[in-house]
Amino acid sequence: LDLASLNSTGSARYANSFNLDIGYGVLAKSVSQLRDPYLDILYRDEQASVGATEAKLKGLEQLSHILDEVGKGEGDFGVLEDQFSELQAQLQNLTMHVGDVSMDTNVRSAAKTLCQLFNQYANALTKTKDTLTEKLKGDVKEVNSILNQIRELNVQIREAGIRKDSALELRDTRNVLIDELSSYMKIEVQYSMEPVDEFTSVEKLSITLAGSGTPPTYLINGIYGTQLSMPEMAAARNPDYDPENPKGMQYISREDPTAFITVYNVSDMRYIPKSRPGGGKD
Repeated sequence: LDLASLNSTGSARYANSFNLDIGYGVLAKSVSQLRDPYLDILYRDEQASVGATEAKLKGLEQLSHILDEVGKGEGDFGVLEDQFSELQAQLQNLTMHVGDVSMDTNVRSAAKTLCQLFNQYANALTKTKDTLTEKLKGDVKEVNSILNQIRELNVQIREAGIRKDSALELRDTRNVLIDELSSYMKIEVQYSMEPVDEFTSVEKLSITLAGSGTPPTYLINGIYGTQLSMPEMAAARNPDYDPENPKGMQYISREDPTAFITVYNVSDMRYIPKSRPGGGKD
């Protein structure tokens, strides 16, 4: 509440020992919003860190239910560790009883059980991956909804600014949404003045991805906004890949499905084209 001290030419209602007139009171001029930009930045940075840690923790918790190798097997070993030890023991017995059919059967049985465990874990991990992928898709939709709401509020606040209205309730709602957005990703929020005409300027809010370079990636730029997208499928491996005759990390070229690209140096992401099957140059 913005207050202004009142003054009057008449006699004051009260006076003190220093003969200072007091008691005229104050006038409520307006209501304004007071925020500390530094605290906003600290809070939103921490929100991003907490959000990232929570997402990792949820994923690790799901994985730990599948690959919990502590205390499930015999002694101090986990399930896989215990089965590896069983296979190793059967192989050791076989070396001391070469040609013994029963020993051979025990080795095969131990190996089969180990393979079954690998298959069970692989299936469980695939389900976990699908679950987390669907969760990520839901998060993308939620972020897009937040961006839409912030953009619409920017439009309303801009129109209010042209009318010389502070639109404090709209700003409060927008700040809550910005705080929520910061829990999904690291963002940077900037305020600037945008000229409307020769005599009028209104506040402009922009949101960019933190550390996205120069120029930065804008999520919100005044009354304009963007939307995030998530590909439905990841790039598939070369369908002609033969696991019995591997030729390196080969994938289909996006420019030409008949051409192959081999990754020779993953560290600096340099891709060197190879010749097409049957001759020719890329």
